[in-house]
Amino acid sequence: SGYFTIGSGFTVGSSTLFAIDSTGNVGIGTGVTAPGARLDLASSSTNTTADTTYGQRNTIADTGVVTTGTDTTYWNYLSVTRTGTTGGTQNTYGNYTTLTNTRASGSGSVVGYGSYVSASGSTTGSSDLYGSYISASGADNTYGVFATITATTGAFNEGIYTAVTDVTTGANQNYGSEINVTDTGVVTSGVDQGFGSSIAVTRTGAT
Repeated sequence: SGYFTIGSGFTVGSSTLFAIDSTGNVGIGTGVTAPGARLDLASSSTNTTADTTYGQRNTIADTGVVTTGTDTTYWNYLSVTRTGTTGGTQNTYGNYTTLTNTRASGSGSVVGYGSYVSASGSTTGSSDLYGSYISASGADNTYGVFATITATTGAFNEGIYTAVTDVTTGANQNYGSEINVTDTGVVTSGVDQGFGSSIAVTRTGAT
């Protein structure tokens, strides 16, 4: 049950900053003496002046000159496989994020992003750019995007918000939303339904 540490016995501080336990779990951060995952990161900040804090920061640069073939670069690639259950509820997450973003007191802007993506492309050659690309298949109910919003009184509450800005001088096609549905299945019985968009709004209770 022991672990290898860099911390109190050395010159880096009075608490454990790095630990490897007997199962191979690695903990990095203040006081991580019992890592709870294969890689367990712990970070906290008590700065009283405005700064930028990263729990994890990854940087990769690929500048190789490739003239043939397919060149693929990943900085973060996740592959999760969960099989074998025979009962109960099975929840599997490729990526799970929780965000709490509150202010102790006072006024000013409070902006929180559960996921923030910034993507820029090139018009050299034939190019496509996706800020977010989602492919889903195989379940009884399959959703490319599923949004659940809990309304706040006196605020704007939107399930999905899309803004497109075009300041170019060329001829373009701009879509706030584009939906393509193709259904070619041979159905011989039952009810087969296809919706490009299905919207249901219920408003009750106003007095």
